[in-house]
Amino acid sequence: MSLKKKPLVNTKNILKSFPVLFLILFSIAFFRLFIAGMQVEKTKMDEIERFENGLLDYESKIIASDLGKRINDLHFMAEAYLPRLLSESDIQGIAEEWRIYSEYKGLYDQVRFIDADGIEKIRINYSEDETYIVDQAALQNKKDRYYFTETAQLNKGQILISRIDLNMENGVIEIPIKPTIRLSTPIFSENDQFFGILILNYLADNFLNEFETIANYSEGQIFLLNPDSYWIYSDDPEQNWSFMFDDKQEINFKESYPATWQEMQAPDHSFITEAGFYTYKTIDLKESLDNEHLINDQGIFPDENEFRIVSLISSDNKVGDIFKTDLISRIKRIINANIPNFFIILVVSFLGSFSIAIVRQSYFQIKFFSEYDALTGTFNRRAGLDLLTKMLVKDDRRKTGICLCFVDINGLKTVNDVLGHDAGDELIMTVVNVIKQTIRESDFIIRMGGDEFLIVFSNVSQEMAEAVWGRILTAFEKINLTENRRYRVSASHGIVEYEPTENGDIDKWIKDADEIMYAEKRELKKKEIIVKKQ
Repeated sequence: MSLKKKPLVNTKNILKSFPVLFLILFSIAFFRLFIAGMQVEKTKMDEIERFENGLLDYESKIIASDLGKRINDLHFMAEAYLPRLLSESDIQGIAEEWRIYSEYKGLYDQVRFIDADGIEKIRINYSEDETYIVDQAALQNKKDRYYFTETAQLNKGQILISRIDLNMENGVIEIPIKPTIRLSTPIFSENDQFFGILILNYLADNFLNEFETIANYSEGQIFLLNPDSYWIYSDDPEQNWSFMFDDKQEINFKESYPATWQEMQAPDHSFITEAGFYTYKTIDLKESLDNEHLINDQGIFPDENEFRIVSLISSDNKVGDIFKTDLISRIKRIINANIPNFFIILVVSFLGSFSIAIVRQSYFQIKFFSEYDALTGTFNRRAGLDLLTKMLVKDDRRKTGICLCFVDINGLKTVNDVLGHDAGDELIMTVVNVIKQTIRESDFIIRMGGDEFLIVFSNVSQEMAEAVWGRILTAFEKINLTENRRYRVSASHGIVEYEPTENGDIDKWIKDADEIMYAEKRELKKKEIIVKKQ
């Protein structure tokens, strides 16, 4: 009797063990992919949080800087016109000068002087169609208005800043709406007797429009809340300014999102709710203004002091979906993002049931657009030209002046070739830092390429822009004379003034400035030596 020989490969055992081996290999591959996906998501979440925090910081600086300029305007007018106001001999002359000033600035809905009895002595009304002096017969008594009574209690040089609200005429909200902030300061006679108040009605649309421009860079939506949690700015016009309407008093952030509002009472931080990812910054207005360069710092008294700038990346947003941190949502995202890889895992797991193999793959790349050039801290080309485009749209509407200065650093290639790229980077940073220290906060710089930059001047004429460039050149020469560098700090420039046309072309505008710059550069090359001989 012969015994049957057992086969070397037991098909039955293979089929029995195959499901277990397959499950093990598939689970290992899936787990690795899941961990890699979570790490990529965590990195992306951190980048988004840093970006949104940066936007909120910039927005807060816009508010403080803008109000600081308005405070300086009020201080200047109070000091410049004090003798003439006290003499009361040239009220009409003052009114005419204020009318011209108001028309030129385009920022103040009303400029008024109210005497100690609360009677308006001068009132300038501004509009885009007409800026005019209100007739004496139409002037009113404002002694019972809060801004008069509160300002009258202040000391010399102190300023009252009203809450931001909508302007009203005869008890009715003016249409179209005019967001307004009133800044007022008391006037005293030579013997320190209260003489009246000077008050500016600032059209807050000016800084709200700039606020909106920066908010557009957010991955989600940015809104501004007053101390009572009412929306001052948001994407939804229906919820803005609800505190001004009797039938909308309940429309505020605190009532709509009580748990989120409670979370925002803690120090500034980011957090996740069912609605999405929140980042917020609390603005202490008085403290922020204390850091501004004010003509007079006798004291600022805001009616509303604490505001919140909030960023919300909604969970319904494509970007915001990443902040759904429950396990099911994470698994769904990773599966949807890796359908091709799951097919590979299935194939490898099937074939690897007989020889265990681990497949590692990781493919994600975070696509994050930075606004700023890494070396100089200036706007990069994309972000800078986007901002310039929006400025030009706004400029066409407001008829304000914008100048563009095309700057080319002289001899950068020579410095790089002879002295090395460290010296070249030092030259770039020197030129940029001088420009930053010379231009105003409302102006900005765009890095177009290695040695090419654009300076965007707002609210200036070409003559004024050339004067600023002259101060920049003076700073370059001071560095050349006082610092023992192996190269000269030098740059060529070309300035053109924007003229609104129906078919305005930014590229042509830049090209015109570029051509002017190159004409100057050709002349400088004939006589200027960049790298000094040893």
